Amino acid sequence: MTGSDRSKNPMNSRLHLDVPAVLITLTLLASACGPPPTPAPVPCDTLPYSFLPNDLAFDHDGNLWITSSDGALRLDTASGLCTHFTKENGLAEELLAAVAVGPDGDVWLGGYWNGDISRFDGRRWTTYTDYDGSADKGNGIFDITVAPDGALWFGVARYAYRFDGQTWTAYTADDGLPRLGVTAIAAAPDGTIWFGGTETTAGTGGLARFDGESWTSYTRDDGLVDNDIEAIAVAPDGAVWVGTRRGVSRFDGEAWVTYTENDGLANNWVRDIAVGPDGAVWFATPEGISRFDGEHWTIYTESDGLLSDSGRAITVAPDGRICAGVTGGVSCFDGERWSAYKVGRGVPTPSPAPGGTPLSTPTPLSMPAPSPTAMSPSPFNTATWPGEEIRHPWVAPDSRLRLATDAGIRCFDPQTQTWTILRAAGGGLYQGHFLTERGPRRRGQRLGGRLYRDEVSLEAA
Repeated sequence: MTGSDRSKNPMNSRLHLDVPAVLITLTLLASACGPPPTPAPVPCDTLPYSFLPNDLAFDHDGNLWITSSDGALRLDTASGLCTHFTKENGLAEELLAAVAVGPDGDVWLGGYWNGDISRFDGRRWTTYTDYDGSADKGNGIFDITVAPDGALWFGVARYAYRFDGQTWTAYTADDGLPRLGVTAIAAAPDGTIWFGGTETTAGTGGLARFDGESWTSYTRDDGLVDNDIEAIAVAPDGAVWVGTRRGVSRFDGEAWVTYTENDGLANNWVRDIAVGPDGAVWFATPEGISRFDGEHWTIYTESDGLLSDSGRAITVAPDGRICAGVTGGVSCFDGERWSAYKVGRGVPTPSPAPGGTPLSTPTPLSMPAPSPTAMSPSPFNTATWPGEEIRHPWVAPDSRLRLATDAGIRCFDPQTQTWTILRAAGGGLYQGHFLTERGPRRRGQRLGGRLYRDEVSLEAA
């Protein structure tokens, strides 16, 4: 077996914390007025925001839970109605990256900014904040998985946490995790836990395997296609599938095999992976959903019934359907056709039309609206870039429109009526912004291994 083994060290930095010793804040729980009210279900397409799903999980009642930057949704796929949960209803924070359902049916949601964890038992919310007993728990929860023994694992910016219902145990890079924390987690049928990390100038990411006693690490040197891990899934036969932005790698316990667009992937950026009941493996990519049965590849796009080609998350329903979270909603496949559940008003997709209808002043998506002086009308002809998502528009002080997209920052000059694109120097993607008094700033995600705070470090494509 390739990889470097690291034995369990009882003197390492792991923390074992009993729940009574951990500060657990019960958010808006039992009081004279009882728990916060559960909002009434409404048609999903009436929700007043643009929808970008981050993660999916089915609860024990067959409802699909979806995390987004605007809280959590509970979708009843039978009725097509959505229940929208926010802080007012008990959530600790509304920018949510991960969701999982525990063995008891409780729904666990991980916050992106503060790393707060929200737990919903069907009626009441519980918030876990200082679960690690320290001032720095690593911030954002990037992934959650449930192990065969019922324990929950949480991937955080600097740690991985295991919670068995009573005790929190923290693991760090000193134990064997990838440096700078965990971006993806998956549990194998034998109880082995797999962790994916990200590669930066401060450390190597790659994959780590923990069998409860010892650690084994894998990187490009061992056969991985890339050290930046986006998603992990373990098939019933124990094969491990690892999604990256350069393709997907499969490990059978002995050797790695990599698949890319040249083999049949819709796009090399594999955002999420799920294994269907028939053993076929499904991949969510920015240019469609791919299925691989071990021999043949199939790609599904809008022309096949998807709401959008931009796949962001994927999971398997209790009845065996494959459900994909895409820009603008959820699409589920029953083996013959896709059913669409449109959520919110969707993200407008302008089409090319010379001299087309000018667009009105853009409103930033999934972030507070800036002050009136921060934006000014900048009419321009419609345009489109297939496969890209427009994340956060804003108008800079020079009156040029900026669009944060998957490919970089697209800039529109109203005087010349032309578009240019800025990318991170040395490669990488510019994924999102928020506005501050000093102008646009990064949301904190990595750019080609470095963090860029302004456009000075960017270059024209």
